Amino acid sequence: MHRRHEYLFASIYFIPSAIIHLVMRFKKRSLLRSLVLFVFVMISANTADAQVSFGSDVQARFSVAVQPRFMYGRESSPRIERVGFGLRRARLRTTVVYKESVGMRLHLDFAGGSASAVDLYGFYQASPRVRFRVGYFAGAQPRALIPTSFTVSDGPDRIAISDRWARSTIGAGGRDLGVDVEYADDGNRLSLFVHNGDGSLSRSNFRTGIGGLMATGGTEQHGLAVSTSASRQFKQIKGLELGAFLGHNSSKNPNTSVDSDASRGRDYNTFSLHLYWGATPGSQPVRLKGDVIGTFFVGNGLAPAQSPLGYAVTAAARLSRGFEAVATFEAYEIDVDATPDRYVMAGINYSPSARRGLPFHQERLTIAYLSGIPGTDAADTQHQVVVQLQLAMW
Repeated sequence: MHRRHEYLFASIYFIPSAIIHLVMRFKKRSLLRSLVLFVFVMISANTADAQVSFGSDVQARFSVAVQPRFMYGRESSPRIERVGFGLRRARLRTTVVYKESVGMRLHLDFAGGSASAVDLYGFYQASPRVRFRVGYFAGAQPRALIPTSFTVSDGPDRIAISDRWARSTIGAGGRDLGVDVEYADDGNRLSLFVHNGDGSLSRSNFRTGIGGLMATGGTEQHGLAVSTSASRQFKQIKGLELGAFLGHNSSKNPNTSVDSDASRGRDYNTFSLHLYWGATPGSQPVRLKGDVIGTFFVGNGLAPAQSPLGYAVTAAARLSRGFEAVATFEAYEIDVDATPDRYVMAGINYSPSARRGLPFHQERLTIAYLSGIPGTDAADTQHQVVVQLQLAMW
């Protein structure tokens, strides 16, 4: 028993420490060297993720994913064009687990040229159906955001209305500091998330010590956020999933302001609904998906009440094994009776791994045209063409 505990504490300490050490070494070095690390790990792995065991009770699991892309973009007025290569994501995820029940996860992204934390949390699997998490992670939220992994998005990115929702609520990363509990059983899933509501790991991280005689760190914050989500997969119809999300946020974080003045943040209530028949690319011959996301911002005397609403419809058809055509139409109203911004995406997904009988997302090439059509005549239509390669041991 003592040796098992030694394995546990050694793995929990040394594995994240080694990763952080590598991160600091790579942080100020070229992106090319970071990519060499990813390529080496991916070549070494031949399953969904790599695993290292420490004794019989402790496991460390490593997952990697990289999304290099070539893009063309055009804005009409003034006419601006841009063409070039980019790196959408370069992820390394490490999970250390003791007896399949307690552990921690460190998830990093290198795409910006230096390492940044995506997820950092501990978890406890209380039973096969119940799990607790605490730290910085994606809790209950619209299904179209983080619950749809970037490795299985329908196009090169998640749908635009989920991004618009996140940027005006908890931030584009979709994560927050808090604690959640999730119940999952036979296709049913229920989650409750109590969190700061700010979304920023650096801004909302309340860790002030008393030694400086400033108990709050000089930051005033009264409100928190509560979010819950539920979904059900129906056995009677393969691939059919129905779900909903509800949330209340009283943090008044800067994302909720109508301009750059953080003091004008607002409380809000929010919801989403989704109905999917085939959630992920390549999962069935024909796929249909529908999403609705809404928010109700409360006016506060400094900023007005506002009710943005977005909806999206996605359709996909398998053309042959490992080859799928996909199209999405979206609309997003910034307020009641406002002319909606519209988004169109049309593309193809090709998966060499699926043709070999492996998961569709492991090797994937996406070619897509995307258009953003503003609701006001004062702005011009935006155009993008994206060719994105995905390699994922995830």
